Amino acid sequence: VGTTLKSVSAGAICPGNDMVRVFSGVYPMGSARADSQRDEGPFRSINIVGSFCLDINEVTSERFAEFVAATSHITDAEAYSWSFVPDFVLSDSLKAQHTEVADLAAWWRRIDGASWRHPEGPGSGIAGRAQHPVVHVSHADAKKFCRWAGKRLPTEAEWEAAAR
Repeated sequence: VGTTLKSVSAGAICPGNDMVRVFSGVYPMGSARADSQRDEGPFRSINIVGSFCLDINEVTSERFAEFVAATSHITDAEAYSWSFVPDFVLSDSLKAQHTEVADLAAWWRRIDGASWRHPEGPGSGIAGRAQHPVVHVSHADAKKFCRWAGKRLPTEAEWEAAAR
């Protein structure tokens, strides 16, 4: 789950100290660079009509664990019993054992047992990483987390506006 947001009225202040306000207005979106990816263009202006508050930080493993404890949610990775893991975090022996890779992203390997609780698969865990961003969370998982937290995911345009 990346950051989550709440819509706010023009004079409202963001709740708590963990959100930042993004004002309505015109923002650039996309890229005109020759080396940009196809899905990054075209460069254009977007109009964000309403102000919103965006989490300053990504959702942590600790916060996601609170959600799971409160709701008994099973993530898609847990239900499927596997997830893709970037090979730069895997040992050479694990890379040799796990040769199934994602289409168009050969640096992601299918690891049985990988989930938010076991980021690199069995034998790994989130101990000592409670404040790290949660991983192995699908779009559906993220939407359920947001509903529980009383927030929602930002649109692509809102995310670009906040990033600028």
